[in-house]
Amino acid sequence: MRADNIVVRQIFLAATAFIVMIVGIVVPGHAARAASSVTVNTVAELQSAVSGAVEDTTITLGNSFPQTLPGAVTLNLAAPVAVRIDGSGMTLYPAATGRHLTVTTSGSSSLRLENLTFALPAGSTATNGGVYVTQQGTSTVALSDLDFVGLKTTALGFGGSGTGKLSLTRSSFVGNSASSAAALLYGRGSAVAATTMSGLTFEANRGLSGAGYSGGAMRVDAGAQGSLLIEDSLFLNNTFVDGGSQPRGGAIALHNASVQLTLNRDYFRGNSTASSSKPGSADGGAVSVFNSTPGSNGSLRVSDSVFEANQAQDDGAAIFLEGRAATQAEKFPTQLVVENSTFSKNVSGDAGGFDTGGVIQASLRVEASVTNNTFLTNTKAGGRGGIDLGAHSATEATYGAQSPKGTVVNNIFTAAKSVDVGTWGCGTNVGCAADTVTVTTAQEPQLLLDVFGTANPALDSNRTTRSAGDPRPGKTTEILGTVAIAPPLSATSYTAYQFAAVGSTPTADERGIAHRTAPALPDAGSLAMDYVRFDAQTNGGSWSGLTSLFPHLGGRYLGDPEASQGWYEVRDPGTAVPLPTVDPTAPGGTEFVGWFTAPTGGTAVTAAPAAQGQTLYAQFVPFPTFTVTFDSAGGSAVAAVADLASGDLVAEPTAPIRDGFTFDGWVRAGEAYDFSTPVTSNITLVAAWTPVPPLTTIELSVEDVVQVYGQVKAIHLSVSGVSSGWINVTLGERSLGGVPVVDGAAVIQPDGTSPLAVGSYAIYASYFSSETPLRTASVVGAEGTFTVNPAETQTTLSVEQTKGGGTVSLQGSVTAEYDTVPTGSVRVRVAGREASLLLPLDEHGHYGGEMALPEGYAGTRLVLSSEYVNDADHLASTARAELAVPVRGGAGGGTGTVLATTGASDPAGYAILLVSLGSLLLVVTAATRRRMRR
Repeated sequence: MRADNIVVRQIFLAATAFIVMIVGIVVPGHAARAASSVTVNTVAELQSAVSGAVEDTTITLGNSFPQTLPGAVTLNLAAPVAVRIDGSGMTLYPAATGRHLTVTTSGSSSLRLENLTFALPAGSTATNGGVYVTQQGTSTVALSDLDFVGLKTTALGFGGSGTGKLSLTRSSFVGNSASSAAALLYGRGSAVAATTMSGLTFEANRGLSGAGYSGGAMRVDAGAQGSLLIEDSLFLNNTFVDGGSQPRGGAIALHNASVQLTLNRDYFRGNSTASSSKPGSADGGAVSVFNSTPGSNGSLRVSDSVFEANQAQDDGAAIFLEGRAATQAEKFPTQLVVENSTFSKNVSGDAGGFDTGGVIQASLRVEASVTNNTFLTNTKAGGRGGIDLGAHSATEATYGAQSPKGTVVNNIFTAAKSVDVGTWGCGTNVGCAADTVTVTTAQEPQLLLDVFGTANPALDSNRTTRSAGDPRPGKTTEILGTVAIAPPLSATSYTAYQFAAVGSTPTADERGIAHRTAPALPDAGSLAMDYVRFDAQTNGGSWSGLTSLFPHLGGRYLGDPEASQGWYEVRDPGTAVPLPTVDPTAPGGTEFVGWFTAPTGGTAVTAAPAAQGQTLYAQFVPFPTFTVTFDSAGGSAVAAVADLASGDLVAEPTAPIRDGFTFDGWVRAGEAYDFSTPVTSNITLVAAWTPVPPLTTIELSVEDVVQVYGQVKAIHLSVSGVSSGWINVTLGERSLGGVPVVDGAAVIQPDGTSPLAVGSYAIYASYFSSETPLRTASVVGAEGTFTVNPAETQTTLSVEQTKGGGTVSLQGSVTAEYDTVPTGSVRVRVAGREASLLLPLDEHGHYGGEMALPEGYAGTRLVLSSEYVNDADHLASTARAELAVPVRGGAGGGTGTVLATTGASDPAGYAILLVSLGSLLLVVTAATRRRMRR
């Protein structure tokens, strides 16, 4: 995360510079006083302005001030005044010998030096230059906005026994080299001296030999005292090589000093230490604190910092500490506190072959507290273990047994040999707990997946606003990255979430974000995280086609495209999170209605909830479905159609049946319903009916059938139940047409032109309420049979009328109407024998009396009777003859056969009726053909 990859916005630069300027001329502890300004163009003018200041003074280097100094420049400030030297952004080159500047302050004076670059001319191989500041008394010194570039000696040194404050801010040390301490040497000798360094960049500084000392970029010198705070600073690619007997501290080394060094919000990357002559002592790739005697109690406190890709040829790729105590009863003089920091990709070569501290090595009499740190992907070449946290114990001839001790809690360890548990044990840590390493080598990949949500966790900004390095535009800075932890993905997963005990962690994480407070548990590691989990699966929902995302803080975690473990919105604890941008797919027949605090019921969540480790559940409801109800209005039941989605069509059901009514369709709100109309609500359709006459019983009665050349002339029907309407009669397959019903009766009068073939014929009648049928009913009793038998199988009887006209009736009593009284005789042929019967007239001129029996028919009786009615229009007579004769021919009973015969006077006047096979009934009626009535 270099500045050329991550743009760090420099906010309030102008305002900060202005404030610094103002603060620089106010001496702490001094009342405000008169101030003056002076521009100097020579070294002598500068020296005079500093040493001769009697009031607070701002000294500005003028345009004519020499870039190459004529000699070593010495500045002395003793007066109780505040002097500010503004270099106007100039680059100064040293003289042939000596430093750029040697500054001494004393008494209660205050000196501020700013806006200068100290360098060598291009191509110079000079090994001199730099700045050295000696503080005495209570004087204060502030250095700001300085650059030390490419010097071949220690670029900046501090010394003196003064107790006043010293600050170094907004400055860069780039590409300097020296035997050791290529960028900065710290040697203040006061136990109460307080020094603050912030916003510094130390890049590519090299310690080349050291001659027994240490420190590639910076060394706190032997005998130094006081407190030194380095914060918001970047140590990048600094090295220390071949450092004599003590090649330690690629970036920073404390060597037999009693300084309490605090590193806060600092970034160490790519720093290293190595030695060809003493590889087993090349410890502390980034930081080394080495106390070879009990008289030195240099200690280290690290917080909110990052150590990435640092290397040590031996132990302690990030941090090495060694301390000693004169006796076992003496308290531990060397203290190590490491909290809220991240250690990643640091490499220990383990050149010594037996110590154990790959990332952090605590050697001998060191008391350590290692809390809430994240260790991942660090490596160590060999040794007894302790890839991340190791120890070295020994019994020395002078001081006896020396061993470290301490507490290790709430850290994240990711390797099977992360901790030298023989020394440290394990309290409560991810990957190391209950005094044993709890991760095997085979389990390491799963631990990474569970804890970080990815097999390749890496540093990321994770919404931090903190950066390390010189904040001036164009200078190198780095975002102080962290490694986001994943939410707890299952009940059996490794997790750093809410892992630590209440009260066992710092109040905030590496980024300054407050940890959860009781009753909620804080997280392990250097980053506090919270989340809201959105669960679509519990109620049958799903996602698909999502992009798997690593849980960068301030983003979301999706373990797979289906978010099968849930959709996590990951944030700082208590921070509002957005609802998912994609609604889950609802189970079939349902729709998504929102997020709720419980799988069923609960409270709907419609606004961004605060991240508190809660789960919200997707709830679904059935699609709105509708039912179409059919009200048959007294007809047969019609089932309702349910579960219709909005826009569906309902199929028209089978029409209901209702006696006495005709179904006219379905209506809604009085209007005929169109079944192509989409259903969008519950509706009821009502059957429409038209009343029809009740079912009518039609009785078929063939009361009078006249046979004319085999033609049915008339069929008389009686109709019950109605007095009007229409009758349609079918004889066999021939329709005889429709006739009106009058007073409950109907007469069918065919046209008499189509002969009937021999056979049996069904007569069927249908009733209609009008000429156009509205309803066809099964007609009870409306069928009859008229049969014609073949003559050749029967005994025949022929009757011939010799005079007059008329007809012969086949059965029943038929009244023939005449205009005149017929006379004549009847000739009877029975079984081929003829007999003549005279039709006698009575005194009124009608047929009457009993006729003589034909010859040869003994026992046969023939009766002829006659009657008439005289009125103004007609003279009616009836002649009836009965003849019983033996019958030859077919046997058995049955219906008779109608045959037609011819006659001399009236071809239509002859007929024969064979009524039964057992007896013969002959009914002869003579009549005119004018008309007939019943």
